[in-house]
Amino acid sequence: MSHGGEPITTFEVFALSHKGKMASDVQYIPEDDPEVYNNPTVHNRLLSYSEVAKEVHGPDIDARAHDLDGKVVMRVGGGKKHGRYYIGDSTLDIASTPTLPQIQAWSTSAGPTICPRPTVSQLEMQTLQAQLEEERKKWEDLESQQQQMAQFYTYMQVRVNGFPCKDINDVKVDDFFLAANLDKPMDTTKSKVRSNVTLINVMKLAGLNTLGISLARIDYAPLGQNPPHTHPRATEILTVLEGSLYVGFITSNPDNKFFSKLLNKGDVFVFPQGLIHFQFNPSQDKPAVAIAALSSQNPGAITIANAVFGSKPPIADDVLAKAFQVDKKAVDWLQAQFWEDNHN
Repeated sequence: MSHGGEPITTFEVFALSHKGKMASDVQYIPEDDPEVYNNPTVHNRLLSYSEVAKEVHGPDIDARAHDLDGKVVMRVGGGKKHGRYYIGDSTLDIASTPTLPQIQAWSTSAGPTICPRPTVSQLEMQTLQAQLEEERKKWEDLESQQQQMAQFYTYMQVRVNGFPCKDINDVKVDDFFLAANLDKPMDTTKSKVRSNVTLINVMKLAGLNTLGISLARIDYAPLGQNPPHTHPRATEILTVLEGSLYVGFITSNPDNKFFSKLLNKGDVFVFPQGLIHFQFNPSQDKPAVAIAALSSQNPGAITIANAVFGSKPPIADDVLAKAFQVDKKAVDWLQAQFWEDNHN
């Protein structure tokens, strides 16, 4: 409620109803019995409360700025035409100063809504409810996205991150175990790049579902390499177990800064998520072995040369010739090669 552009608190509603003018320096006593607030009592209270308020709440109390807690039932009006009107923890949602008949009318069921002024605990609860509502909407949005991705698989079990979730009663210890034989050397002779990546992700170990981790053993023949590639969904941390590796990654455009390092046994190197990186065994006669941990249950791998020159169907040679600034014959020759995957 407002009066001359100024906000009017609940006690001012009462003062207006009794005296016909605003009394901004008075307030009710929350501890009083509501029924004692008849017109004579209120009249005396209005005259004396300014001093009482200063004694109880301090000499600097500002009635406009301090709206005290408490619930009070006051009688408003005068003579035989007084009505009962609830104020104290309530306010009127109106834009102008009310008249006595308006206040009396609003005390009936036909009047406008009287909005309770919340207590501190109610305000805290409202804040918590608002936070919970915000979280609920976020989960609804996430659930909607998942449903859009999995809408063609409604006949299957409940899905999380695109993979089936077992009923807890059906989960077994073997869901968290895999006899991966990562202690044994892997065959690198069948790969043109002379390396072999043995990836353990959620497709091979069901217990990784929703956990956000996976790992790989990488074997490198002498002069073998894990060619330039990216992991679109994961950061990689690599540890050299045997031999030495020359490794590096390239930052994003426009800098394309190249970071590289020669690693020896026991060294560790990190490849940030999504950046092009590689490993190369510089030894001409010794193999190398590394273990890589990745921050996704399904990190994915995009080998740059394979993707660009081995796509199906192929990218137009005009596009690649201009992109790599070579003639079409070079592009055609590259596209004619057999681009194999070194991942198992």
